[in-house]
Amino acid sequence: MASAAVSAVRKAKTEAKVSMRADVAVAVIAGPASFTEAVREFEADLKAAGHIGEVTYAVDDDISVTVQL
Repeated sequence: MASAAVSAVRKAKTEAKVSMRADVAVAVIAGPASFTEAVREFEADLKAAGHIGEVTYAVDDDISVTVQL
């Protein structure tokens, strides 16, 4: 599950045409409660891998990751 979040962050950086090392100010992880709870367990790794300053969570039926560079 953490890999899906990392992949989404990388995709957003690619679409924005910025370096993979570019900082992400905020990443919003949305999905079913079981998904967001699982990602929370890997939050420190996710922040380090994606150069993310802040991670917030939202419960939703669909899984999505939104980033603010």
